[in-house]
Amino acid sequence: MGKTGQLERIEIDMAARAAHEVNRSWNNMISSYVDPSWEELSEQAKQTSRNAVIGIVTNDFNAEGTHTAWVAEKKSQGWTFGEVKDSEKKTHPCLVAWGDLPIEFRVKDELWVDTVRAFVKHLWKVPQ
Repeated sequence: MGKTGQLERIEIDMAARAAHEVNRSWNNMISSYVDPSWEELSEQAKQTSRNAVIGIVTNDFNAEGTHTAWVAEKKSQGWTFGEVKDSEKKTHPCLVAWGDLPIEFRVKDELWVDTVRAFVKHLWKVPQ
């Protein structure tokens, strides 16, 4: 971690990438849509992931808080609810309130938060 106790940009990227890849694996297991790999993501999608990491680390967001922030960010980017995820039409089936989110997607958000927290907890062990 940086000298101020805040995460450096590279550390935010590392945590976001790790959480993204866990998400991809989970989506694949539940036969949902599968996001592209980190390298194939748009810069906007990467920044959304970074923002989630920052929210978890600096605001101590839990899965519900992370989801709520994600919904607000996606809506500010012009996304709306849709039965299927479509990046061109900017529709997503998870653009709903936490209580309306199907359990498999709540678990996905829990995994995201757990991944970020575990990654940050052990980050000091990684040589930079």
